[in-house]
Amino acid sequence: MGQCPNLGADTFIQSTSGTLVSRTHTTVQRGITTTFNVSRAVGTATDGDGNEYRFVYRNTVRVSGTGASFTGLMRDSFRLHGGPENLSNGFTALVTSTGPTADNVTGFTEVLSQYGDPFDFTNFVALCDPL
Repeated sequence: MGQCPNLGADTFIQSTSGTLVSRTHTTVQRGITTTFNVSRAVGTATDGDGNEYRFVYRNTVRVSGTGASFTGLMRDSFRLHGGPENLSNGFTALVTSTGPTADNVTGFTEVLSQYGDPFDFTNFVALCDPL
């Protein structure tokens, strides 16, 4: 992630530590594979001035399809708080994917909602979101 436009010009989050837990459930019915993945990370972060923050990241993806072609819904949110800067951003979007997790998403077919400045959907680049 590059410089988030919602942080002050001189604010850079330099280091983070935390735990990511990801769970995936897959079912197959009538030849269609449906996968639901929930990932959540919580931890701490430090900016260039030594200010400490807490963060929570959550991503859910539910996709269905056959072979290596899936479509579905992704919900993504990221919150950073505790220091002088605070972020709250996320989105809900229809996605295409080659597999069941956020790492497999290949594109967004429609952004249903967004807040903050999480992602450049045109250029497929994270802005204020660690996706």
